[in-house]
Amino acid sequence: MLPENGQPITVLKRVQTLKTLLTRSPHRFLRWHRSSTEGAHAE
Repeated sequence: MLPENGQPITVLKRVQTLKTLLTRSPHRFLRWHRSSTEGAHAE
């Protein structure tokens, strides 16, 4: 489900989403970021 590389619009949207999450619910963001990072390492 990962977006294809070389999609600047997708990257910008993702960055905006991350900023929104970080602003609205930092605890939730930290949990998501931690699980996301662990998943990347496990791959």
